[in-house]
Amino acid sequence: MQNDGWDYARALKEAQKLGIAETNPNLDVEGRDTANKLVLIANRLFDASLGKDDVQVEGITGVTTQDISAAAADGKVIKLIGTVARADGQLQLNVAPKRLDKDHPLAAVSGSEKAISYLTDTMGRITVSGGKSSPVGAAAALLKDLINATVAR
Repeated sequence: MQNDGWDYARALKEAQKLGIAETNPNLDVEGRDTANKLVLIANRLFDASLGKDDVQVEGITGVTTQDISAAAADGKVIKLIGTVARADGQLQLNVAPKRLDKDHPLAAVSGSEKAISYLTDTMGRITVSGGKSSPVGAAAALLKDLINATVAR
């Protein structure tokens, strides 16, 4: 949608053809896959016991070409973003399309690439991105991140 100005239906069909989107893409486009990953990461990093019902989720199915054009006119891009924030001592998990500045590290993530961005107290923002999606690659990346997070504790 962003690169070619296609509407949602056409972009989804092309993503499925390229193997980026599943035949049944509901978990991805409705934000549930991102929410599931967010719960796993938040539980591990914050020693929490959150579940899928603890995440406010909005997918990308409602994003229009007009939304994308309006964001571009403001120097922004729209990406599906999962966030964990602490407010009033509670973790708040949210997945939704967000408008990001074009120079934000997550703005350049495209296709099957995945990324995670941490905002740290001493080093600012740290962003890690990786290549193609695959079950083995995703599992290996998550395992590596969790091991590193555990060692850093």
